[in-house]
Amino acid sequence: MAKKKVTPEQKLKIVKRDAVLSVNISTGFYLRCKAVAAFLIDGKSKEEMEKAYEKIRDEKVDEPWIGNLETILVLCAEFEKQANETGNIEEVTKKELEAMFTPEEETEEDQK
Repeated sequence: MAKKKVTPEQKLKIVKRDAVLSVNISTGFYLRCKAVAAFLIDGKSKEEMEKAYEKIRDEKVDEPWIGNLETILVLCAEFEKQANETGNIEEVTKKELEAMFTPEEETEEDQK
């Protein structure tokens, strides 16, 4: 399928630059965002991470992966803040947390 070319005079619909919107997202989506953050830092050394966090803190992001990490971290922090404010936080042990992310073994019934 051929792409249509956009002319300089053609109008495009975009989100307003000063828009501040509320977005409802599920815990599943939040966990996928956390997985993206983990993917972005995979293989980075402790020194690289310290430098990245320093650049984020000082608002001097100069590498795409750091900017992307900052975006995901801000999104996750806002989700966590809203979850806390709405009473959607629970306390679990490390063992319980790990069990949440460990696939359950399939039973014979599941395999049918």
